[in-house]
Amino acid sequence: MALLYVALGATWLPPSGRALLDAALLVSFTLVERATVVPLDNRLPAPVTGRGRTALQALCAVGVGLAGVWLLGEVMPGELTTLGWGVAASGLFLLGFAVHERWYRFVGLGVLAFTLGRLMFVDLSGLPPDQRILTFLMLGVMLLAVSYVYTRVRAPRG
Repeated sequence: MALLYVALGATWLPPSGRALLDAALLVSFTLVERATVVPLDNRLPAPVTGRGRTALQALCAVGVGLAGVWLLGEVMPGELTTLGWGVAASGLFLLGFAVHERWYRFVGLGVLAFTLGRLMFVDLSGLPPDQRILTFLMLGVMLLAVSYVYTRVRAPRG
């Protein structure tokens, strides 16, 4: 795990040309988290149990989130950074629902919070008032959709 974080930190230093490494780190963090949770044989217990499992899941989910944000930061043009972060948050939500892990959803919420902060304080400062109004309307619709999907998928069926 520490080796994966060192590699993730190393991708931050030199600019450009690291999209493949970021993608490999995203997959590696996901595989490490899945390998510690899912037993290899149904007759054997999970490899990591208790608090260690929860901490490892949380660290892996944060690693997946960081690698995803940095990957989309490499792939997307500079003026679409906020959109890339929103796509990363959506991907983390989908991954969390697909593997039934709340840590990915929590990291997705964190990435979404940073995305909203960047949108509010960086991106909207240069827009004229009519485009700001349109942006806030679209943002409201997006947040309503996220909360609806999150509630519907997460709610117990009964």
